[in-house]
Amino acid sequence: MKSNSFEMHYNYPNRYDEHMIHVPSKVKSPKLDANYPYRDKRLPIRFLMTVLHITIQTVIFVILKLLTGAKVKNKKVLKQFADSLSNGAITVSNHVHMWDFLCILLAVKPKRLYYPAWATNLKGPNRHCIRLTGGIPVPNTLAGLRRFSKTMDEILQEKRWLHFFSEGSMWHYYEGVRPFKPGAFKLAVKHKLPIIPIAINYRHAKGLAKLIRRKPLLTVNVGEPIPPINENGSSKTNTEMLKITRQAIQKLAGFDRIIPQTDTHRVANS
Repeated sequence: MKSNSFEMHYNYPNRYDEHMIHVPSKVKSPKLDANYPYRDKRLPIRFLMTVLHITIQTVIFVILKLLTGAKVKNKKVLKQFADSLSNGAITVSNHVHMWDFLCILLAVKPKRLYYPAWATNLKGPNRHCIRLTGGIPVPNTLAGLRRFSKTMDEILQEKRWLHFFSEGSMWHYYEGVRPFKPGAFKLAVKHKLPIIPIAINYRHAKGLAKLIRRKPLLTVNVGEPIPPINENGSSKTNTEMLKITRQAIQKLAGFDRIIPQTDTHRVANS
């Protein structure tokens, strides 16, 4: 792996998919069962989603760049492969910042994205923003999971785009790429859709910016879409898609050697 050159001194959890943030409970957690509207299609909600999307595209992106230095590299690849992405796509990235979903939106601008969301966030202060930006909470009941899975299928059947933070949790400024969960890759194979690998990594501030920025700046690296079909015309397996995507994201993040998908316990970031 590459060396940790930013010395952020965060205490990361022992398990790769553990959450390191605390979400203050503002409301009672909704019941995520078969009757929950995982994708709320009511007209007022759709209107608010459109308003928020326009606000993000015109105002929030400016704030994002000012506060995090976010910039996108290789966005042109999305135009180069526009035909293969016209029937929908799945984007996958590492999860390293509270605002990294906005970074992903910046990379695929002006596309909208739906994404699986940590259910705990629905109790917190950002619950409305999460839902209105396309967040779909992941339930922990069998009936809820069936409805959730059906919602994922419907989104992709409509030729829309889904985003997955396949590491399963957010770790502030982590420089490794943790093991991936299989959900995104199962859907890619099932619906025969390409996966767009995206890696967020960091760079040092330069010039006068070094005097006011204590944290590294964010760079969003977009990779070439990974097709779900092999050269011989057969479908790739979930495992193949996962392995290829994770390797691509590690390369985009600047690793000089590939760390394989391992167990669920964190190794030293060195």
